[in-house]
Amino acid sequence: AFEAALQRRGSARSEQEYAEFLNGYAWFLITKKPESPPVIRRAWELSTESNRLTHNQNANFVDTLAACLFAVGKVSDAAVTEGKAVALLGQGSDAAKRAEFEATLSKYKTAER
Repeated sequence: AFEAALQRRGSARSEQEYAEFLNGYAWFLITKKPESPPVIRRAWELSTESNRLTHNQNANFVDTLAACLFAVGKVSDAAVTEGKAVALLGQGSDAAKRAEFEATLSKYKTAER
């Protein structure tokens, strides 16, 4: 169903809505089936496109991309990307979201060593 929806891009009300759909699907794939290389590759493709559409300015989308990078073993890239997600949150962001992203960043940095 998700893959079929991807083919109907024009049915999205806006580029932002389509980017949100792509990111949501990528997040689902990377968190539910992270051991499958074809699924990881698909999640990375979807995440890359959602970030392209939003000019890498959505912290949640950048976080998803970092998770995809981590899943394929690009640990250093994942840490750098997650650092960008943390920076995009800004000072006035939700404290719980910031703590979640910072914990993920710490996990990636620890795995780097």
